Amino acid sequence: MQFKDSRKILIFFILVFVLLWGSNLPAQNNVRVQIILSPTLHNAQVVYLSNFDFLQLQSAEFLFQVTVENSGAAQPGQLRFLVTRGAEELVNALTNSFQLPTGVSFFNNIELSNGSNSLNVKFAETNVTYPNGDFQNEVLAGGKLPPGKYVFTVVWEPGNGSDVQSNTEIIDIINTPFVLPVAPGYADYTNPEIIYTQFPVFQFNTNITDPLALLDNPFEIQVFQKEEYHTSADEVLTSTPYLDEKIGLTLYQYPQGGGVQPLEPGTYVWRVLLQLQTTKGTDEISSPLYVFRYVDPSAASEDVQKQVMTADILRMLRYLLGNQVDDIAKALNNYSIEDMRLNGERIDVTDLYNKINSYQGKVTQVKDLELLSSQE
Repeated sequence: MQFKDSRKILIFFILVFVLLWGSNLPAQNNVRVQIILSPTLHNAQVVYLSNFDFLQLQSAEFLFQVTVENSGAAQPGQLRFLVTRGAEELVNALTNSFQLPTGVSFFNNIELSNGSNSLNVKFAETNVTYPNGDFQNEVLAGGKLPPGKYVFTVVWEPGNGSDVQSNTEIIDIINTPFVLPVAPGYADYTNPEIIYTQFPVFQFNTNITDPLALLDNPFEIQVFQKEEYHTSADEVLTSTPYLDEKIGLTLYQYPQGGGVQPLEPGTYVWRVLLQLQTTKGTDEISSPLYVFRYVDPSAASEDVQKQVMTADILRMLRYLLGNQVDDIAKALNNYSIEDMRLNGERIDVTDLYNKINSYQGKVTQVKDLELLSSQE
C-alpha cells in the first residue's frame, strides 16, 4: 500500500515538472506570412528610391500587402520588412510590438505607414542603406535604384519563439532603359542616308526585355518631314508628324494603304518614344533622332536599287537570325537579289517583313536557308 502511494506521488511530481518545463519552452510557431507586391511595383522596371518613403511617411499609393495567418494562440511580436540586392541590404524596417491575434490579419504599406489598421501596427524603425559609394552616387544623380534584382521579404519576429520568414518577391530593375534607331537613316542631320522606297522598314533596339508585358504597344514611332525653313532637327520636331503610330515590335514597315500617305521625295527625321511604367507613373523616353532622304527610285540605277533591296532583306533577316546573317552576307557578296520565294511562292520585301513579323514572341528554329544562284 505504501509503495502504491509513493508511485502516485512520484507520477504527480513528474507531471508537474513536465508542465512547468513545457511552459518555459518557446511558443510553437503556427504563423504563416505572405507578401504580395502591387502590379505598380512588381512590373516597374524603373523604381525611385523615394518610393521607400512609405516606410516612414504617409503614402497614398498601394505598393504591397502582407498577410499574417496565425493558427495558434495570440502571441506578441513584430514585423520586419527587408529589401536586399544580392548580399546587400537596402531597406530594413521594423514595426512596433503588437499582439498578433488568432486568425488572418492583413496589412498594406499605407496602413503600416500611418497605423490605420485595427491592431494599430505601424513602422517604428526604418533604415535605408547605401551599400557602397557607386550605389549612392547613382541614386543621388537621378533618384532611381541602380539596375539589379531586388528581393522583398517580410519576417514575423515573435516575442517568444523562432522567426517566420515570408515568401520572397523579386523585381528586376533596368533603371536606364533606352531605344536606339538602327535603320533607316543616320544620326548625322547634315548627312542623311539615301533610300529608294516609299515604304521603308524601320528597325530599332531596346534593352526592355519584354515590353509587351508592360503595356500594349509601348512604342510610338514618329516620322517628320524636313521643310526648307527648318534649320535643325529639333525644329523639325515642332511640326506635325508625317507618320505617328503606336506599335509593339522593334521592326516596323511603313504602312501601305489604310489612309496613310506614302513618303514623298524629301528628307525625313524619325524617332521612337517608349512609354515605360515606373513607380511614379508612366515615363516617356525618346530615342535619338535619325535622318534619311527618300529619292524617287526612277532616279537611281537598277543596280543601286538592287543593292538597297539586298541591304533591307539582310537587315530583316538579322532581326530573325541574329549574327548568323554575317555568313549569309558574305555568301551574297557580289550578287544581287533578283527573286525571293517562300515555300515555292514568289514574295517581295513586304511579304518577307510580314512573315518575320509573325514570328514575334515565338521560339523559332531555322534549320535550312537556301541561297540559289542562276546564270543568264
